[in-house]
Amino acid sequence: MHEIDRCYSWLFVFPCFSASAIAPQVLPKQFCGAMKLIHTPGGLEATLRPPGMQRFTGAGFLTVWLTFWAFGEVFVIWILATGAWALFTGQPPGPGRSLLETGPALTLGLFLLCWLAFWTFGGVMAG
Repeated sequence: MHEIDRCYSWLFVFPCFSASAIAPQVLPKQFCGAMKLIHTPGGLEATLRPPGMQRFTGAGFLTVWLTFWAFGEVFVIWILATGAWALFTGQPPGPGRSLLETGPALTLGLFLLCWLAFWTFGGVMAG
């Protein structure tokens, strides 16, 4: 395996440096930090790694995304637990609130359980 010492640009990779998608152009060295081409026994392998502070953009976005995802997960679990407790004990879900009606409470609970399953699956796949 060896690394290719030139950095090429095609229209779909760096549109501002190339006039044609068919004829690649050699880019200046300062633009080559993001993409490395390596010859492997299986063929040509391209690796994309943003240089500088750009490499933290994805991690920052994923951190914020998963924080809000966790908030949604905890909130729905809290609603389900409060509703289940109110249904099983026959008490209102909170002070100053009326008793839950069984039909709407079970319908909402079933919807939230389905939503929670998909929400959990999405969070696991993102993390």
